[in-house]
Amino acid sequence: MTPTESRPIEAGGRGGWRRLASRLGIDMRPGEEAPALLLFLCFFLFTTFQYTTKAVRQSAYIDGLGAANLPWVYLTVAICSYPLLRLYSAFADRLKQHHLIAATSGVIAGSMVAFWWLFQYSWPWIPFVLYVWISIVYVMNFSQFWSFSNHLFDPRQAKRRSSSADGWIPGPTFWWRLPFC
Repeated sequence: MTPTESRPIEAGGRGGWRRLASRLGIDMRPGEEAPALLLFLCFFLFTTFQYTTKAVRQSAYIDGLGAANLPWVYLTVAICSYPLLRLYSAFADRLKQHHLIAATSGVIAGSMVAFWWLFQYSWPWIPFVLYVWISIVYVMNFSQFWSFSNHLFDPRQAKRRSSSADGWIPGPTFWWRLPFC
């Protein structure tokens, strides 16, 4: 068998994931199902978090402070990002990656509960702080995701994974292929 030929897919339950991935044009090797599913789930949750909180962030800020004040919050995000991401980087160097992901997920979940509680009051600074916090959390989440995906795969696997437009992430190429499976 040459390196360009694909391996036969085994019959049974374990070959189902690879068969589905193969139909979608993704080269799935034995032992890569669980990490691929984990990364897909992680990316899905981070993207869902981003889109839902972006809508809340934008509407709360514009309703509370008006669109004319958006440049001020952009400037604040730029100023606050560096020290907060440096602080995160200091913790990232000291903790194991799975502990870091659990800790940051807990902090983010706790902060969302805190913002939910704070929005019961009509304090004008809450939408401003929410906007800044959510903007920084986006960067932190996705940098954590890519760091984790680099940790899961060796360079050969990562190169094979990211050599196509599909990679591990189901983008537009995934969705247009879906009806043809």
